[in-house]
Amino acid sequence: MNKKHLILFGLILFIGAALRLILLTGFSLSNDELSALARLEFNSVSEVIDKGIKPDGHPAGVQLLLYFWTAIFGNGEFSVRLPFALFGIGSVALIYFLAKIWFNTNTAMFTSLSFAILQYPILYSQIARPYSPGLFFVLLFALIWTIYLFKPDFYLYNKKRKILLLIGFVLSALGCVYSHYFAGLMCLIIYLTGFFFFKRTSVFNYLLLGIAVLVGFLPHANIFIGHLKIGGVGGEGGWLPAPQRGYLGSYLFYAFNQSDLIFLLSFGILIGSFVKFRKTLELNKFHAIAICWFIVLYFTGFYYSIFKNPVMQFSILLFAFPFLLVFLFSFIPSDVFNKKNLIVLSVLALTLLGSTILENNYYNKQHFGEFRALAKKTISYSDELGADNVTRTINIHSPFYIDYYMEKLGSDLDYKMHKISEPKHYKELTSIVDASNTTHFLHAWSTINNPPIVEQIITSKYPSVVSRDTFFNSGLVLYSKTTDALFELKKPLYNKEYNFEGEKELKGEYSIINDVVYDGSSSALMDTLNEFGPTFKSIWNKITKEKDVFVQCELWAMVEDTTDLNADLVYSIEANGKSVFWRSTKFKTFITEPGKWTKVYLSYPVPNKLKGLEELKIYVWKPGNHKLYMDNLQVRFTKR
Repeated sequence: MNKKHLILFGLILFIGAALRLILLTGFSLSNDELSALARLEFNSVSEVIDKGIKPDGHPAGVQLLLYFWTAIFGNGEFSVRLPFALFGIGSVALIYFLAKIWFNTNTAMFTSLSFAILQYPILYSQIARPYSPGLFFVLLFALIWTIYLFKPDFYLYNKKRKILLLIGFVLSALGCVYSHYFAGLMCLIIYLTGFFFFKRTSVFNYLLLGIAVLVGFLPHANIFIGHLKIGGVGGEGGWLPAPQRGYLGSYLFYAFNQSDLIFLLSFGILIGSFVKFRKTLELNKFHAIAICWFIVLYFTGFYYSIFKNPVMQFSILLFAFPFLLVFLFSFIPSDVFNKKNLIVLSVLALTLLGSTILENNYYNKQHFGEFRALAKKTISYSDELGADNVTRTINIHSPFYIDYYMEKLGSDLDYKMHKISEPKHYKELTSIVDASNTTHFLHAWSTINNPPIVEQIITSKYPSVVSRDTFFNSGLVLYSKTTDALFELKKPLYNKEYNFEGEKELKGEYSIINDVVYDGSSSALMDTLNEFGPTFKSIWNKITKEKDVFVQCELWAMVEDTTDLNADLVYSIEANGKSVFWRSTKFKTFITEPGKWTKVYLSYPVPNKLKGLEELKIYVWKPGNHKLYMDNLQVRFTKR
């Protein structure tokens, strides 16, 4: 490497390092990072493995790295993320050397510069997750694999170099498989590619290296088998859908800064360099290897997600992304790096920097659900109003996620609930709201399903909103009992209350009674023979023509015996006599005490695809053989 190349390489590495270390703690630790830290809260390595690694679904390497790292350097945000940023910086260097060996210095410059500045690899170098270490070891393995198969002069006549190379081959492969299973898959793809190129090496020795890697992975075999049984984050009960047609285009657009300019510039260089230099171009095996490695990993993940279990995310394709970048710039000729090259490289650098920092506003936006801001806002509101005047709930996967930041901020404020994402949690929230005597109620949520029914329950007693703070996939709302708050809840688009005091609009199988009532002089009764009770019906156009609408219903109900309570408050939409949408709330979610009037809630979005002539129904469905008393049904539609 001559002096000019060394200076340029150093500058690229400096840019890559600066972009990864600057504002390393600029955004909150993500849900997954806090999950990893929560799974370190054990007293021994064996406990970390049994309780922190086996239930997770990722290999043990990164979790154990965090365990020992935080034991020495603590679990502060910067400390936790630092090793991952360092792996990311190392990857910038490795991709340079790999591209240089495969093609030339020009390809290496353009590839490493793009990798150093694009938002996609920066982001996954700044979070404490397995992607950055996994990518580092993938690139290291690819580099060592290349030297072993295609640069034998480097080690054939130097025993020390050969031993180091063989050790590096095995250890880098183990680094892949112990970091992330898709990094391990990328390593396997690279290794299997070697069987197509045995003119300069021995198949037997190559097999021995593979066996050595396999032996090194054996201690992890039981954990791996257990993780296969867990499956991915998709499928039944999972949150990740299978990829659809067009996924590749969406990924490429994301990988190139979600910018038409960067996308066109990058692929323009590919097409332009190929066309311009096609007559003198020397294609080699690495052109095919680079693009094939990306394609094989992509389609393996794609079809596994369709036919087995959805696991396809942009993050796992990071392990193949460098090879796509190398391919994009692989047709730039191997002439000496000159002023023209420098000008083009400078333009590319400035364009990429402008896109990442200015166009994408990378360092001033949230990339994952917030926790730090929620903690700060909670403390601020509690200090302003008085901690004893605010009831606090939060909807997150684990109390540790908010306790981590509360502890860092020196606060001992508590939350009455830490998870309110499923119907089984609604009764407890209702009890907390009913028992609350504070003037204000604060509810926060992050990176979890936060059902609209939660706000419906809270606003039954705290009808005014003082403040609503919205973050990426998270938020915080401060409610008040009084009406002197900054603003009321949004005025309903439609609001109707039925007190069973003589209204005749509701159809269904029920009777009006006067001896058992919640409010007023009469109520509704479904006896043991009734199945379909009070029913609200309307054509959608008669309610509203707005989009992004919620339906919200409230009904007071009581049963004399809660044993085998089987009844639902149903919301359905029919078109041409056929059901096209159906949701419900079970009465037993809220009613747990016999003989006690309890409010039952229902809240769901109305599909935006409605044409307007559909019939919307809200009704009580009681297939169970018991009596059900009802009063004060309220139906309203509000903007989301």
